Amino acid sequence: MKTENENVIEKRLAKLEAQLAQLQQDKTQSTQAGDYALSPTGDTLLIRAHFGRVALERKPFVVTLEGSERISRTLTPVRAAIMLVLLMDLVERSETGKSSGDTATRVREALAELAPEENAEASADAVRVALYRAGQFVRDEFSQTIDSEISFAVEKGSLAILRRGIPVPAQSLQVELTTSDQTISSFLDRSLATSPLARLRKAKALYVPPGNDGQDRLLLEFFEHEHPLREVSLFYRPTIQSFPQDLLAKFVYAKNRRRRQEIAIQGYQSGRIHYIEILPRKALWEMIKRIPGKGFSAYPSGATPADVVSHLDHLQFLVRSMAGYELVLTDAFMPFYINTFEITRPEAVERFVLFFQQAEQDNVRNVSTFALKDDAVFFSTQDRIIKWVLSHATTVRNRETVLSELEAVRNALIEITENPRIELLPDSPAAVHSVQKAV
Repeated sequence: MKTENENVIEKRLAKLEAQLAQLQQDKTQSTQAGDYALSPTGDTLLIRAHFGRVALERKPFVVTLEGSERISRTLTPVRAAIMLVLLMDLVERSETGKSSGDTATRVREALAELAPEENAEASADAVRVALYRAGQFVRDEFSQTIDSEISFAVEKGSLAILRRGIPVPAQSLQVELTTSDQTISSFLDRSLATSPLARLRKAKALYVPPGNDGQDRLLLEFFEHEHPLREVSLFYRPTIQSFPQDLLAKFVYAKNRRRRQEIAIQGYQSGRIHYIEILPRKALWEMIKRIPGKGFSAYPSGATPADVVSHLDHLQFLVRSMAGYELVLTDAFMPFYINTFEITRPEAVERFVLFFQQAEQDNVRNVSTFALKDDAVFFSTQDRIIKWVLSHATTVRNRETVLSELEAVRNALIEITENPRIELLPDSPAAVHSVQKAV
């Protein structure tokens, strides 16, 4: 039987899902209103491209292009690599005004990711020949009729978009390049000469894979500027912003994560950043939980009791000393993890919501993200989810009370470490936390 908390949160989630569905419907209607997909301003042409995989031996990739029509084609690995690189170049030209990298080299790199065995067999000459024939291939495959409002061509080695036969300047295009394949997604994040945040600002919605070039890069970009930033997170463990720098160095965390922590500390001190970190109360007790033969479940292998004590001490330091950092503990039911960001720029306030993939407790790194730039979703999330958690009967925001709970966890870890006959009770983190082992 569901608890009252679960029923309340499910109702709120249902309302939020309905709003998301309505927003998606409105967006679809707006892009289908004319003969071809135009942005709301009417001066930017929207082109959507999506890559996926299919269970076909010779043509295992499928690309879908949407202009005035929707065209899907299955492609060989070589042609898929070429089409991917041409579209990447189009995205870069539309956002930065210039191309990035040698096309033939990028095609070989893409082919190595999409089909390593095919890349090993394909010679440099074969790739050059395929590129030379790309114009004919694109014209034959992606321009359905002579009457098409929007057609595709290759001109001077670059993908061109034509409207009624007239080339559209790249700066007048909004190109959405997406994929359902994680390998392709990771390649895009590593290779595109545009930032995830820039793509999110333009596309309004973006899937971001895990890793240094994906989620970590996007999160860093939310911090790496001079504007006031307000962040709220609901997560299953303390985030990188509240880790001590020495632990990040010891466990060789990626440079994007270490840089984010540095900027966060500077922001708390200067008052530029205000961060509310909402954690399940049991997450504190999970920090000191050890799995036989594996070590502490919330940390990479090699973590020692001294490392965990250092982390708890750092959390206490942040709560005690940093007005820009607030740690909130709760027993409220959280079936998912979210972050909200609010950046106050001189010209406008930008609002973002990140939904994180549910992860196992011992998976501290690979959590993928779906990000939205949408005021309506932001305010709905704040009003229906975050405010509900903050006002929950079990939620604690008072700094002294939070400090006392952190100290209780720290003392329990020291007691367990000093007395091997004491172990942590598995299912009662808020009550009794240790018990004598049977001798």
